[in-house]
Amino acid sequence: MAKSFLGVRAKPGQVAYGSFTLDDVHIPVVVAAGAKEGPTLALHCAQHATEYPGSAMIGPLLAGLDLATQRGTVVALPLVNIPYVVRTRLPNAYARQDRSNDPIRNGVEFNINRVWPGQPDRPEWNHRLAHALTGGLLKDADAVLDYHSCRMCDPDFAGCSKGHAPSRALALATGLVAIDEVPEEGHFPGQMYRRLPIEFGTAVNLIEMAPTSLKTQFDKMQQARRIAVNVMKHLGMIAGQPELPPVQIVFHRLSEQYTLTAGEMGFATFYQPEAAAVRKGDLICEVRSLKDFSVLERHVAACDGGVASVGPVESHVVLPGEELATLQPGAEIIRNAPPRRSRR
Repeated sequence: MAKSFLGVRAKPGQVAYGSFTLDDVHIPVVVAAGAKEGPTLALHCAQHATEYPGSAMIGPLLAGLDLATQRGTVVALPLVNIPYVVRTRLPNAYARQDRSNDPIRNGVEFNINRVWPGQPDRPEWNHRLAHALTGGLLKDADAVLDYHSCRMCDPDFAGCSKGHAPSRALALATGLVAIDEVPEEGHFPGQMYRRLPIEFGTAVNLIEMAPTSLKTQFDKMQQARRIAVNVMKHLGMIAGQPELPPVQIVFHRLSEQYTLTAGEMGFATFYQPEAAAVRKGDLICEVRSLKDFSVLERHVAACDGGVASVGPVESHVVLPGEELATLQPGAEIIRNAPPRRSRR
């Protein structure tokens, strides 16, 4: 039986390319229908202009699919917010998006990831777009991966809604080391990965992958593809088990954390990755003299826990008071068993 999403129809075992139209704006839609019945995975990319890791991996993902054996359907929205994508040529959009809680100005600079699931009777484009995509695909999908980009000092991570077990399981299945579990209260309102699980029960992950720029490096594109493949395995769409790292860390947003800051101006050097499980006393970073590169400061873990971010927000040349790293003592450390070797 043919599969139709947002007006794009694909027969079993085929890929169909088309578009969904809102206000005479065409938004690309790709439907890859497996030959066998199964779940629906939605890949939602480029909510924010300049954030393209998901968009960049759609082509390679499609090229690697075996539709003859695939169960279910992959529906890709490679460039969701197409008006912003074609109009925006910012080298780094993160700061502007962070300020986008300003009052709505005809929808021009309003952040779409603050309005989900959207409202059809609002004049703002983002509200109507979110409502149309929610009703036409996202609320009935078995899983949604919402690809974004984050700061350079943050790890690649999967965000999930606290208390929603399917979304947490999906996040762990991505194979990313860092999982950000976020409560509804005290955080940005209207984010897709929190509102859709609450209102419709849909399993949704926010996938954040640095950097926030107009360009996605090849290794990040490969990582984005591996995430989608892992999730397809998790959903039973393709054979195999998700490839998981030895350690995964579940950070709990708004929980207690320690911030390490520079006391002097110097060059910051780091001894932990952007997401790591550490023990009290482990060396995290040093600040070195700009005169002779000797060590001015050593910053160590004050407790056992998870390092949630490491590295300069702006530059390795840090000023007094600038953030060096954050450590969460209550982070949940999950140690995965090594994959079993097949017997010959």
